[in-house]
Amino acid sequence: MKIFVVCLAFLLICHCQAHNGSNGYWHHGSNSGSDSSGSHSKSSSEEGGPGEPPCGAGRPHIIVFVADDFGWNDFGENGSTPFLLSLAEKGVEFNNSYVLPLSTPTRNALFTGLYPHRTGMQHLEHYPRQPYGLPTNFTILPQKLKDLCYSTHGVGKWHLGFCADEYLPRNRGFDTFYGTYTDVNDLFDKTSFDPLTGEVAYDLYNDGNLVPADNEHLAEKLTRRSVRIIKRHRRPSKNPLFLYHSFQLSGSPDQVPENVLERFNSVVNPNRQAFLALSSMMDSSVRRIVRALKRKRMLDNTLILFTSSNGGDASQGGNNFPLRGNKGTCYEGGMRVPTFVWGNMLNVNGTQDGLIHAVDWVPTLCSIAGGANIGGDIDGLDQSAMVINGTASARSSVVLALDDIRDSKAAYREGDLKLIDGEPSYWYPLRIDSETNGHYAIPTGVSSPVMNFYDIILPGLGPQPPPPVSLPQTLLFDLAIDETEMNDISSTSIINVLLMQMTLNTERGKAKGSAFIDDPSSLPAAGAPTNSGLWPTDWCQAMEFPLPPALG
Repeated sequence: MKIFVVCLAFLLICHCQAHNGSNGYWHHGSNSGSDSSGSHSKSSSEEGGPGEPPCGAGRPHIIVFVADDFGWNDFGENGSTPFLLSLAEKGVEFNNSYVLPLSTPTRNALFTGLYPHRTGMQHLEHYPRQPYGLPTNFTILPQKLKDLCYSTHGVGKWHLGFCADEYLPRNRGFDTFYGTYTDVNDLFDKTSFDPLTGEVAYDLYNDGNLVPADNEHLAEKLTRRSVRIIKRHRRPSKNPLFLYHSFQLSGSPDQVPENVLERFNSVVNPNRQAFLALSSMMDSSVRRIVRALKRKRMLDNTLILFTSSNGGDASQGGNNFPLRGNKGTCYEGGMRVPTFVWGNMLNVNGTQDGLIHAVDWVPTLCSIAGGANIGGDIDGLDQSAMVINGTASARSSVVLALDDIRDSKAAYREGDLKLIDGEPSYWYPLRIDSETNGHYAIPTGVSSPVMNFYDIILPGLGPQPPPPVSLPQTLLFDLAIDETEMNDISSTSIINVLLMQMTLNTERGKAKGSAFIDDPSSLPAAGAPTNSGLWPTDWCQAMEFPLPPALG
């Protein structure tokens, strides 16, 4: 009997030692969850061998929330996001978290770990009639996580192309996708607008099948879908879940349920009122999703990431105060966004000042999920040590923007120095719309670093002078002492400017061309959406590789 007990103990010790050396922050034995259904990767219930646990066992669930046009000063304003604030305060907030100035380039970075100028997705945003998408040779985050035995689900906004079946989320690693292919403008009737052609069409799909039209608010439909995914998630202790939930926020009062809008009647600006009301709906959605995780007993082994697609848009009620700039600009207000992580696996909490960029989340999340080597030549750096343990950032510099497709615009940060080289904005100078009384979005002068429209949102700032005629500029700011980018030091720091321009020129050597067509008359015929009320799909040839620079 003693011999039997000794032998059994020996076998148990050997078994534990064989599995305790897992990669990253994944450890067998903790809670986790979900079933894979894709045919191109391992099943999450697949056994590693006789006597070994399923390959997904113990890996953390990963929930990624991406807000839309959520600005630096939109977090917690007027009591709009109390639950998100409570999560952030208990987690790690990143004070120097960057994305791209626009939605499509940011989503490219979040999914590929590559700067968008390396994939051909750097120019403007993807409009419904554009004949391209994210090239299919790139292995994106849900595909990488499926290789780690995750069940992968996408909910909300895609915005990376849909004119070929190969571009669709179900063919890019998602087991299921429920949401919109484009940037929906009407959250009740789920239609989107192509600014180049003026066309409007319906856009809400469930795994490629049209969702019947109704007038239920899009936010409610998306939230209910994510909650259902969690409720139906099988064997969470063995099958990890990856859920990508992307919100859509629009600062228009007619896009908000009246009972929600009334809660913010004290806000004078109607677009700001609507934006805060929609932000409160987003906050409620996150609360319901987190509650579903808790009820499923998955929350204890869940990592939550919250970030934004780009900075706030003043014309839609966004607020980047005190940062300069708007969505679509290379200033801080266009690309430095509220970002936090929450999870029981975090060994620290509070504010982290280390530099982190959207491209970093691919290697970081894969590392936390237990991926030893995600492979490929990517721009992202593994920041899991900073995220989990609060160590120093793995990065000291970052290419913030690079788009030479029509006119040159670029931004680069190294340490505390930030260079803007070329046009400061994608639409500069930018007149917002008639509701702003013709005000410009990008003020000049030193009286205030914020947008002109904020004199209504934040009374007392006063009107701002319009910007000068748009000309290529070289601007250098020391963010350590000039966070609002009001004092250009390029003329007194010429060596720094030249060295940073050399880095940008090296990146230009890696840049690819864009298939974006900005002339409506040059767009290929693909069937008029007004005939059926739907955007046509599967009408273009999918690009396997991005265009070479000469064709951009």
